[in-house]
Amino acid sequence: MRAKLLFLFLLLYFFSEAQNDSINTLKFEKHTADAYRYIYSNQDSAYYYFNEALKLANQQKWYDSKANVLSYIIYVSDYHYNLPVLKSNLNNLEKLLKQNRDSFPAENYDGMLSHLELNKGNYYFKLEDYKRSKPIFLKLYNTLKSQTNSKENITNLSSIYSFLTSIYTSEGKYNSAINFHDKANLLLEKYPDFFEDVESRKMLLKGYMAKIYNSRKQYDKGISLLRELLQFYKQKNYTNSLITSYQALINAYTLSNNTDEALQLLSNSEKVYRKKDPFYKILLELYGDVYAKKGAHVDALHYYNQSLQAYKIYRNNSKHIDIALILHKIADIHYRSEDYEKALIIVNKAIENLTFIGDKNDSENLSIQQIFTNGNTIKILHLKSKILTKFYENSINVSYLEKALTTSLFTIKVLDEIKPTLEHKNDKQFLINNVYPIFETALNECFLLYNKTQEISYLNHAFFILEKSKSTQLLEVLNLTKAIIFNNIPQELIDKEQQLQANISKIETDIYVSKTSKEKQKELIEAREIYNNYLDSIKVTQPKYHNLKYNYEVISLDKIKSNLSKSEGKISFLYGKKHIYQFIITKNNIDFLRFENNAKFQKEVLLFYEIVSNFKNKYQNKSSYELYDKLIPDVIKNKADLTILPDGFLHYIPFEALSISPKEIDYVVNSKTISYGNSFTLQEEINQIQYNHDNANKILAVAPEFNNTNTNAVSRADFSPLIFNKREVENIARIFKTDTIIGKDAILNNIESKLKDYQILHFATHASANDEFPDFSYLAFTPNKKQSNLWYVKDIYNTKLNADLVTLSACQTGIGKLENGEGSISLARAFTFAGAKSLVKSLWKVNDKSSAEIMSTFYSELNKGSSKSKALQNAKKDYLQKSIKELKHPFFWAGFVINGNTDAIVNTNYYWLFYVILPLVLILIFKKRFSQLFK
Repeated sequence: MRAKLLFLFLLLYFFSEAQNDSINTLKFEKHTADAYRYIYSNQDSAYYYFNEALKLANQQKWYDSKANVLSYIIYVSDYHYNLPVLKSNLNNLEKLLKQNRDSFPAENYDGMLSHLELNKGNYYFKLEDYKRSKPIFLKLYNTLKSQTNSKENITNLSSIYSFLTSIYTSEGKYNSAINFHDKANLLLEKYPDFFEDVESRKMLLKGYMAKIYNSRKQYDKGISLLRELLQFYKQKNYTNSLITSYQALINAYTLSNNTDEALQLLSNSEKVYRKKDPFYKILLELYGDVYAKKGAHVDALHYYNQSLQAYKIYRNNSKHIDIALILHKIADIHYRSEDYEKALIIVNKAIENLTFIGDKNDSENLSIQQIFTNGNTIKILHLKSKILTKFYENSINVSYLEKALTTSLFTIKVLDEIKPTLEHKNDKQFLINNVYPIFETALNECFLLYNKTQEISYLNHAFFILEKSKSTQLLEVLNLTKAIIFNNIPQELIDKEQQLQANISKIETDIYVSKTSKEKQKELIEAREIYNNYLDSIKVTQPKYHNLKYNYEVISLDKIKSNLSKSEGKISFLYGKKHIYQFIITKNNIDFLRFENNAKFQKEVLLFYEIVSNFKNKYQNKSSYELYDKLIPDVIKNKADLTILPDGFLHYIPFEALSISPKEIDYVVNSKTISYGNSFTLQEEINQIQYNHDNANKILAVAPEFNNTNTNAVSRADFSPLIFNKREVENIARIFKTDTIIGKDAILNNIESKLKDYQILHFATHASANDEFPDFSYLAFTPNKKQSNLWYVKDIYNTKLNADLVTLSACQTGIGKLENGEGSISLARAFTFAGAKSLVKSLWKVNDKSSAEIMSTFYSELNKGSSKSKALQNAKKDYLQKSIKELKHPFFWAGFVINGNTDAIVNTNYYWLFYVILPLVLILIFKKRFSQLFK
């Protein structure tokens, strides 16, 4: 009986519990269903019902359900940009998963952790704290890419790729951004069934690509994609996506000076925003941007100040880059309105927002360790420097100018911190292009301070700034070469990096040449990923190797002066927006000058180039002399040996074709030896390189054969036959020990493997400069059906040379896209990257016959022991002396210039003969006198 009662009791108990569970389940389902209705429309209502469901799950210890509810709350707070709620619930979910691990199915637990980490990364991403978000995404990426291709893993990877695309774009690492963008696209193509809305995902990626285009100032491409996005999201009625598309398009219109379109879109978009919309602060900022662009300063300030207050509330009045950027815009308006006092106060507040939380708010005495180092920091510091300079101009108080220079020098330090984080050369160059004005600002401050005080320290600062503005990427390559020799860096480390670079280069060339399939695109993505992973591993396992690339010191002025003779002069230019700066060094003096860069000067330079590069244009002696008088200061007019470090369009000017007389044609080449360089520091690094050659003083000379006769031109830019290139090479072979590759044998395959074995390389061939895609400028070799006959710049970058001299006897080998600091992105520059100590290059489409004559004399002079610059000068003078009047036009002889190390190739030091002959002479004298003594 007792057993039966016990059985009935238990049955009633379980029935009661089951009934309660059923009731609680229904309540839970109702709360969550109510919450779903408000996810997008009313976040407060959504939170209320989800929290009711959460209480129930807590009471019943439904850990799975609790985790799901927390995930939904995280989703809602993410959608509505409610970051405090997002952070709080991320913490709650993390605590739940860690404390109740055994309560979750083992097969789901790892996925839940991955999703939690993804949301944590998203939280820091929304804070724009990329230093914390990026490592989370990269760790997840490395974990998930080796796991099974489950739906959850693939969709998580897709999200990670999207986040990394955006982060790398914000960091200016566009090469990496494009790589992750392409990886995300490939996932959509390969696993379309894993995604609920593939079309929306594709549109999201187009938005990221538009951001990359706009960040690189390719506004037409960016705007085209954003218009497509806007139409798509209007049809879908995805509010957040629609708003962000509006904002991105408005920003692109503003940056590209289409302010009327931007204002119209701003007005059209206002109806899309919700009450207390977290995106509204950006709308206010965009209004400010448009009015600032229009010069309507009062309206701009009105909107910027409203936006600033909204950002402060959103960031809980904490320091943040968002606030710094708005303050920068407000300070810039005051600067342009000439209210410098307000501008200085506000820009200092902006700088305070760039410092780490907890650091002292002293914007005057910052260290690199205290401040965020990115492009925005450079922009804000640069504005402060300009404001302080205006204070000086209005008060003539030198202390303001000293503070301005201190700020500029600190800005250059920030730039030095950023550069090592950018691995791809195009990303580095884009950064330099954006920040290049800081160098002109800093030089202006040095110029004013030196002229005011005559203190030598300002000359030293000016020289430092000039050197920092030049040839950063070439210096990295040469500095690493030197460091490897002296720091015992394993050769296999360097070899592996070069092999990976060469593989990427080959695939990119295949795609460029043949416009090939998606398979090649996939291959490129994979190759870039392997390369980037290798670089990341080096930073961890070989930090010494990574750091050696970027740690170089600027050469001292004293060292340069000590190496000069009295007949030498050196001049470095900075081609600024307002002024052309000239820094002149001689044995006994340093001079720092400038003149206005106005439309008249720019016209003079362009006209001179047009005249000398085309024999049909008559040489104008008067204007040539005026240009000479402006470019070559009086302090070095009497020097016979000049080294010129050009900048901007001056890279295209052959100074030896200027006239030194206002009355009659008297070319500079008649009285001065001219050589060119990129920077003094780079020149010193090049001079220190010593190559050991089995083939000392031996030349590899190449003269390909071209049979296409579809043109009558004899310039070397087309693929017509080169009548004199074979003779040119044969003449060189009569002077030097020369291995020649001529005619049909001069195919690319026969040449590449031999290059590193020669001290001198000579190419008498066709060439082509590609301004749109500089990496695909090329030297041409004998056409071959089995392989390409074009040697592209990007392949030359990955070649290892041991050459003291490379002569590019071809067209426009010194011409290319002009980039700030780096000069001309030309074929010649690629050979410097590859290890050539000096280059003879051409500045226009050179004439085949005159080139052959000049080159023969050039090598004859080299063989006599002349320096490279002297040999080229003598070759040009010899040509002028022998030629008829019509052929003395600079077009025929001035196109070739020498760049880099100018030391003689052949050692003509005959002092050893003195020690051999002197004893013989003494013996003869002694013998004669001895015989006379005994007569």
